[in-house]
Amino acid sequence: MRLKQLFTRRFVLLAIIAVALLTVLLALMDWEKAWQLGEKADWKLALIAFLFIALSYFCLSGAFVSICRTISITIPRPDVFKIGILSVTLDNILAFGGLAGHSLRVLLMQRDQTPAGKVMAASLLHSYFNAITLATIFPIGLVYVLVTYDLPVYNVVILIVFTSGFFIGLAIAALLLFKSALRKWILDKIDRLWRFFFKRNITSFLAAFDMAMSDGLAAMRGRPIVLAIPLGLIVLQWVVTVVGLWFCFNALGISLSLGSLLTGFSVGISAGNVAMIPAGLGIQEASMSGVYAIFGTRFEQAVLASLLFRVLYDIIPFVVSLPFYRKLLQKLD
Repeated sequence: MRLKQLFTRRFVLLAIIAVALLTVLLALMDWEKAWQLGEKADWKLALIAFLFIALSYFCLSGAFVSICRTISITIPRPDVFKIGILSVTLDNILAFGGLAGHSLRVLLMQRDQTPAGKVMAASLLHSYFNAITLATIFPIGLVYVLVTYDLPVYNVVILIVFTSGFFIGLAIAALLLFKSALRKWILDKIDRLWRFFFKRNITSFLAAFDMAMSDGLAAMRGRPIVLAIPLGLIVLQWVVTVVGLWFCFNALGISLSLGSLLTGFSVGISAGNVAMIPAGLGIQEASMSGVYAIFGTRFEQAVLASLLFRVLYDIIPFVVSLPFYRKLLQKLD
């Protein structure tokens, strides 16, 4: 089946998912909360928040372009940049550990003899650097909570366990990425299991992935500036996203300290990612609102601010991006 036929089905599916998520979101908000948000929000500040959020998408996509260049993917930069933005919007909606974004990049970038394994290597490096940056925000918030608030012992234990699990996961991912021998051993086991269960050979894909990962990491070690560019863009992406969240709260007349802002943000985003449900819907809002309620913000106000952030950060970018899928597909095809 041709690529365009495959993608048309995905395009229709994504449109249905977008409408369904909007419906679920409105149901979660209920009409009363939607009315409150419409009445109470300062939409000039909300527009400023959206501009910062849009900038975060550009930074994250720019980092993906930089990593692709490091791994010697020769697809034109403008096309890679657009694919980066589309995959980020899709990832934010569907979550599932980044699988949706990885799949979309592989689907759209298999041109000019670009191996799927090479695309996957670039995508995984991009995701790992993004996760590392988020991991540096989380401890800042945790330390702020422990120093500023006298929490019950069980709450402290839960926070420490959650943080430890987060860092253990990152450490395992680091070993797989940066230890070539261990990565080859894991990929060999995956290859054998795949052939056993699915009766298909993916050796060439895994070999291309391993080679691209090794070449990319070697280039980054040899020229640290190559690593500094995507990392710098990813750090900037998180910074402007936090600023966007700050404007969401201020749009509803809520003022937060930097420590409480970072804590609620990191806990909410992390919980939404771990939840493994589309966009962490409900989990992210509940986590953010609960943390901000601990810091003295009224729970209902925190919910409204979190919902405003959800609409600006996830829903609007995804809906706006839908028409660009078909146009980009036609160009790549």
